[in-house]
Amino acid sequence: MSTGRPQVELSSRLFAQRVVAATEALISFPELGRVVPEFGRRSPRELLFQKYRIVYRVKPDEVQIVTVVHGARLLPDIEEPEEPLATADRPRTTD
Repeated sequence: MSTGRPQVELSSRLFAQRVVAATEALISFPELGRVVPEFGRRSPRELLFQKYRIVYRVKPDEVQIVTVVHGARLLPDIEEPEEPLATADRPRTTD
């Protein structure tokens, strides 16, 4: 009898790949997402992806993914996490 575990693992990997793909534009356009309504500040921001909220912080040289939360759940306290889930270096701009 099959436990379905390989299918769950495959689905999880595909979901993670799609989340990463959804956030790639943030490297060039960090203000792409909206302000998180619960906080009402410029940072953190969020992208909506399917039924999920991808919450991120814009830093001078990187974008930090703070959390990915199902839209039906309350956001965790994300004031100053110890470590972001992921970061992406942003090209430096010269003004």
